[in-house]
Parts: sequence; C-alpha cells; structure tokens
Amino acid sequence: MLLRVMRRAIIVAHPGRRPRLLDLGGRRRSGGSYSDDLAQCDVVVFDIVPDEGVDVVGDAHELSRHFPPEHFDFVLSVSVFEHLLMPWKVALELNRVMRTGGHCYVHTHQTLGMHELPWDFWRYSNTVWAALFNVRTGFAIEQTGLGHFMQLVTVGWNPRYRGAEGGGGFESSGVLARKTGPADVTWDVSLGELIGTTYPTA
Repeated sequence: MLLRVMRRAIIVAHPGRRPRLLDLGGRRRSGGSYSDDLAQCDVVVFDIVPDEGVDVVGDAHELSRHFPPEHFDFVLSVSVFEHLLMPWKVALELNRVMRTGGHCYVHTHQTLGMHELPWDFWRYSNTVWAALFNVRTGFAIEQTGLGHFMQLVTVGWNPRYRGAEGGGGFESSGVLARKTGPADVTWDVSLGELIGTTYPTA
C-alpha cells in the first residue's frame, strides 16, 4: 500500500524534469527489482553486493561518500533495513543525499525467520519508525503500515508458551517519510568499529 502511495507521488512530482530515485539495496535478489516499475525516474541502484543492474557498490552507512548532497528526489528500500547494523546512521545518510521535500519509502520485516546471517540485525514494528525518521533526523513521517499477518507456532512445547498459539506478527513493516530539512544530530561511528564480519555474498 505504501509503495503505491509513493508511486503516485512520483507520478505527480517534478513536472518538466525526471526525478532521481535511489534504489537502496536494489540488486535483483529474486529476479527483479521494485524500481523496474518506476520508469518515470532516473534510477540509481545501490547495493553492498556487486551484481548485474547495480550501478554503485557500497555500504548504506556511508551513502554520502558516494553521492553529492541533495541529489535524490526519492529513495526506495525493500528488505534492507533488517540487515543494517546502525539504521539510525543510514537515516542520517539518507537525509544528506535527499533533496528537501523528497520522499523515502522503506519496507522491511516485523516478523520473519532469520536470514543472510550473520547480518540479520533488526525487526521493525509500525511504531518504531519515529525513532529513525523524526524532526531531529530531518524527516516527517507521512504514513506507516503493517502487512501480511503471520501466526506464530512454537516448534518445541514448553508450559510457558501455553496460550501463545494465538499470537502473531506481520511479515512486513513500512514507512513513507518526507525530508523536511537537514538533520541536527550526527552519528560518527563506522561499521568497522563495531563489527568484524562482512555481509554474506554466497
């Protein structure tokens, strides 16, 4: 739903010039890319893994090393934020490379099995987004959402799980946020200071 909202925003935005869109983590992991449907934009695909269709290879925690300030009108990120060790730093990096008034759409997971280990760090509710996209990081949230309810079933029985069979979560969590101005906070911590592994490429 939120992706449809952003598509509509792209269609009506920037009459007379083609908007620039950053597809963050947009390599063709499943044979296609969400940015394929956004032909009205000049798309740059950025990913930590070199692959066919990837325009720029790098770490999302260091976006501003790869792109000039205020460069992109839109950012699209699908199934990436769970793999970011410091998503708050990436929010600040997005702010640097986005134009004021531009929109970003982030889709990730609230409930899903662990994958791409050891770089599977986070799960997101629909209320957590205010910690990443807020007045201090230079954003305003326009919409959040959860999708695809999943019922949780324990594999091994334990009495403390009694009654948990009705519990559940959502496969997806998303946010549509607009850049309102520059961030007034910083996070000058590099990935290498905190973790010694690299994203799995096999």
